[in-house]
Amino acid sequence: MEELKVVISLKGEKGIVGVQAPDCDPVFSALKGGLEQALERVPEPVSEAREKWEQNPRYPETKHDLTPQPTQESRPAQTRQRVQQPQQQRLF
Repeated sequence: MEELKVVISLKGEKGIVGVQAPDCDPVFSALKGGLEQALERVPEPVSEAREKWEQNPRYPETKHDLTPQPTQESRPAQTRQRVQQPQQQRLF
């Protein structure tokens, strides 16, 4: 038996259908409409996900070096210094 997870997330008249299977990356599909339209559309993203997984079940691995790079020492935050105004003598 095939294991498959289908998630429908709705907010107003917009939503996302997510499909995932074990050892496969998830596939997402945006939709417009309410729950009824989402339920009608579920077979489409499921078949798209299956086709994608047949060719490549996982996203391609990155070839980039993900080692954190040393950062420059941060400078202390500069604060605006208050300019001293000369005191005026009050007469009254």
